[in-house]
Amino acid sequence: MLSQVSPVVQVIAFISYIIYTSLDFVMKRLFLLLLCLLFSFNLLFAEEYMKVHFGKVTVELPSGWLVQSVSDSTIMLMMYAPDEINDHFRERISITSGLVAEESTEKQYVQELKSHFLSYYDSANVISNKSTHMLITGILNGIEVKQYIKFVIKNKMVYCITATALPETYDYWDPTFDDIIGSIRIKK
Repeated sequence: MLSQVSPVVQVIAFISYIIYTSLDFVMKRLFLLLLCLLFSFNLLFAEEYMKVHFGKVTVELPSGWLVQSVSDSTIMLMMYAPDEINDHFRERISITSGLVAEESTEKQYVQELKSHFLSYYDSANVISNKSTHMLITGILNGIEVKQYIKFVIKNKMVYCITATALPETYDYWDPTFDDIIGSIRIKK
């Protein structure tokens, strides 16, 4: 049974047992109280995540994020960040999907999608353009935004994962975007 517990927990339990057995009655109570407080403190400040399943997609989101599944033929999920920095903009991640055109190779199709995405901007500046993702700043629907767009192709389906924030707050949200995008799993 003890072998199923992580080695770190085993060491902490062993050290706690040694300390506990060497204390008198009053100190034992204080020690147990201290242990209870430490575990409670850990539970209070542990970041909670919620796992969202939608179709073939699973994603883990930090607590406070709003999830909206959309029945549109292309948009699957919209995930909105809490308004932590009071910038009057809801940072978000969206996942859209569609069939890969049969007449295109995957590489050609991703290039076509990139051109398609760029056509939505009034003006666009491509900061980074890799084979499966790109980073853009530009004016979209009258608002200057910075977007990271990742393309995943699985089983003749393309999934476009887009993280959107204001240019001045993108660096604040980037680690959270990376965590969320890294948690996305697409079943075959």
